[in-house]
Amino acid sequence: MSLACQIELRRDERRASGRIEDGLARLLVPRAGGLEEIAVSLDLLPDALARLLDLGPRPAPAAPEPLRMSAQALAEALGPGEGTLAVPSAKAGDEALRCALAGRHARWRVELRRQSPTESEGLAEIEVLDTDAGLWLIVSAPPQVELRPATSTAVFAHLAALASAARELGEGAAG
Repeated sequence: MSLACQIELRRDERRASGRIEDGLARLLVPRAGGLEEIAVSLDLLPDALARLLDLGPRPAPAAPEPLRMSAQALAEALGPGEGTLAVPSAKAGDEALRCALAGRHARWRVELRRQSPTESEGLAEIEVLDTDAGLWLIVSAPPQVELRPATSTAVFAHLAALASAARELGEGAAG
């Protein structure tokens, strides 16, 4: 039996969580009228996550470089109502992000945590700003956050890396 890890998905107000153990991911996902458990092998986990998070083709963001801003400025921009980004400069990428946030957008996160009887330790995570105008990886760069323009393929590769991290945890426990 391998060590288990917890998995949590958040997309705006929607949440799903579960457990990965012995090469199988079991997730409780919201469905009409309650929760439904889905179980997938680790080989199929990236595809299942992509479907649950509505990952699909998106245009490439117009920003050629990552953008940095305070976490508070990003939270305010993504909050309800008309948010404006308090970005430190007037680069072309800043305008690209403003335009992206003018349309529909969602912020989502997938996190794996190692579960042992005595601790819960972060193992791997990905956080994404998903807009009609493209995808942005959100990376913590204290005291700021960095938004990196990304393709759907690159984001899917990060989801595959999460499954790989869970697999390595299980193999390490068996060894």
